[in-house]
Amino acid sequence: MNYGRVFLGGTYAGPDYRNEFIPLLKCDYFNPVVTDWDEKAQDRENKAKEDCGVSLYVLTPYMEGVFSIAEIVEDAITRRVNRTVVCILKEYKGIKFSDKVSKSMNALKSMLAKHNCKVFDNLTDTAAEVNRISLEPFDCYLCFNRWLSLKKLTGVTGDYVYSHEERCKGHIVAVLPYIPDAANADTVIIARKEFTPPWGDGLHLSSITGGVDDNELDNPILAASRELFEETGMKVPVGDFISLDVIHGTKSTDTIYHLFAVDVTSALKDFKETSGEEGDENEKRAHNCQIKAESANNDIEDPILYALIHRFNHLNDRPIEEGFDNLNVKDLDYKDFKF
Repeated sequence: MNYGRVFLGGTYAGPDYRNEFIPLLKCDYFNPVVTDWDEKAQDRENKAKEDCGVSLYVLTPYMEGVFSIAEIVEDAITRRVNRTVVCILKEYKGIKFSDKVSKSMNALKSMLAKHNCKVFDNLTDTAAEVNRISLEPFDCYLCFNRWLSLKKLTGVTGDYVYSHEERCKGHIVAVLPYIPDAANADTVIIARKEFTPPWGDGLHLSSITGGVDDNELDNPILAASRELFEETGMKVPVGDFISLDVIHGTKSTDTIYHLFAVDVTSALKDFKETSGEEGDENEKRAHNCQIKAESANNDIEDPILYALIHRFNHLNDRPIEEGFDNLNVKDLDYKDFKF
């Protein structure tokens, strides 16, 4: 794929916007308009759509069909997320869209905005955006929404597809609450029994996890404390959390899991087996449980919980994660959390 090349799509009927637009470009481009349209021209256009790293669509009142709109939606949501630019000229060369069509264009603009597709109303600003994007390296998005995206990285070894957690910027915390045994017997840990559809029916043993909010990205230990409170009702000072470092869930995602363990002996009085009435139906079915760390391995399907227990068993008095012990957040005001 030629990442810096732009495909000049959109309106074909009437005065061609491309005559004004091309002089404004500072990047390579493909112009599909030819005098004689035949199968070879169609093949060239199809190959160029696959090769170009930027898609441009300009809609003018001279448009006679709606296929360009379908192309816009496909590119903006699947093939070239964040690499599709749209310009809607409601008036061009003395012709205007009707009021009904203008309303439809406004609706199209609103829909595209939800998928981070920028829409302009003039050729100058549109060209500036195309020129900017053409210089940016990028992973090609195969699909995108506010929860999850699929990216395709093209490199020397070929294409590699992986997922990204958009909802939490690719960062998740996992917490292992534990209760040390005075007799040095099997340590008790707190986990969850949750309905996990990909693993089958019923409730499955899993870790206490949650996405990192924007204001917690620099200090994921704050997210760990918040998630523990949300899931179990236990309030534990941030300074009591111990970092078990980070892991990647699988090779097919760039999601980073920040692992923590914490002694919850002093907070057991606030322990809740359920998370309350809030949340979806799956959350309402889930409940917390206490299990023996050493004897739990045979029942674990959750790789994150397995990693937590494995690292915890080899802790050997590991110190609190560097830097967190200096935060002035030893005792959090949980009323400030926005759940």
